[in-house]
Amino acid sequence: MAAARATVLVVDDDEADANALASALRAEGYDVAVVASGREAVALARVRRFDLAVTDLRLGGGMDGIETLCALKEIDDAMGVIVATGYSSIDTAITCLKRGAWDYIQKPIRLDELNLQLERALEHRKLQTAVELYEASHSLLTSLSSEDLRVNVLEMARRVLRSPTAVLLLHPANAEEDWELQAQGEDTAEAVAAARRLFASPAPDATPPSSSQPWSGQLSTSADAGPPEGARFDRVLAYPLVVRDRSLGLLLALRHPNAPAFTVMEEQRGGIFTVQAALALDNARIYAALEHIAVVDELTGLHSRRYLFDIVRRSRPEETVAGTSFLMIDVDHFKSVNDRYGHAVGDRVLRRIADLLVTATRQNDVVARIGGEEFAVLLPHTDEETATDVAERVRAAVALHTSDPQVTVSIGVASLAGALFQHGEDPIERAATLMERADGALYRAKRAGRNRVCVWRARKREVIGVG
Repeated sequence: MAAARATVLVVDDDEADANALASALRAEGYDVAVVASGREAVALARVRRFDLAVTDLRLGGGMDGIETLCALKEIDDAMGVIVATGYSSIDTAITCLKRGAWDYIQKPIRLDELNLQLERALEHRKLQTAVELYEASHSLLTSLSSEDLRVNVLEMARRVLRSPTAVLLLHPANAEEDWELQAQGEDTAEAVAAARRLFASPAPDATPPSSSQPWSGQLSTSADAGPPEGARFDRVLAYPLVVRDRSLGLLLALRHPNAPAFTVMEEQRGGIFTVQAALALDNARIYAALEHIAVVDELTGLHSRRYLFDIVRRSRPEETVAGTSFLMIDVDHFKSVNDRYGHAVGDRVLRRIADLLVTATRQNDVVARIGGEEFAVLLPHTDEETATDVAERVRAAVALHTSDPQVTVSIGVASLAGALFQHGEDPIERAATLMERADGALYRAKRAGRNRVCVWRARKREVIGVG
């Protein structure tokens, strides 16, 4: 029996021969359609997908078997087409094979011979599919960028399922938000609208898929009524994206109202692809969470020390740079805050200072918590004078806008005359030197009485207090 109800189109203007062949193939488990001419075959292939076709070489109706072969392959290059005739010649066989036929068979057709050819053609198609799915899966599983991965999933879903448009519907981060929808292909705005219609108010005959089973159907209110006027999509194939019994969302493949319905084999192919897509999306989610942990301080929400140096590592030379500056900031007497009020209050103080740092600095400044009660700010394109003004603004904001308990900060400032990146020099080493200088200025600010800004001056190699 043919696996997965493979579809076969029989094209023969001899009604008796065509019906006999169709009956025999149905007995073998194939899903068979019969037409009497090449024109009918082409018309049917445009609205229904066929895995295989058997066409007579001599046909009436204005199209012979070779013309029918070429037209069918143009519609679906993956279709395995076998040409049959009672008037065989080597030249004819070669012509058919050159035009894309899978094989050539003589009439009267021996069923065992034809069945073998159909099975081989089907296996070849499955092999092509397997290679395509492997390439798609490999590409997906090697991508960890969430945004790039979504684009790849949609692009490959269109190719694997032969759909003009695909839509991803991903569960929101929390229950108060809506689905995340992303589409790729033709008429993406209409595709997103169609997806919203389907899952916001499904039609009576179109129940959305369960948490684990794919679903195929129409977007119209009924099969007889056809699609809504002006609708660009009507056929839909929906796959739940499930990993370890947890639903990530749905992947939809959409086709136009006059396009072929999805076949059983296409649904199975999509199911294999969706398993890999769900796994890749989950891997990207885990990677993004780990990356977030690595670059964001959990307590304050500021950047981490690692992120700060990642920014430095990615720095590039620029033609005109005012300078690069660094602030090192330490909360004064923070140990006494923890000892007197407890660590919960100490954490609240750190979060408050983090908020004030973000408010008092500029949009392009990189604010980070580098450990305990220490903070750092990288100020690109900033000279010493401007950096000192920013530092004083930060110091004043903390002194004025903290209470219960009220705390102060000491700040060290250091600046370079150019970009961190200089040809022949390591930007990480230059940043470490700049941080060390700012830290030295911070130490002097502490010794000078705290709640002040001190600047490391490159020329005099001395620290000057401000405040």
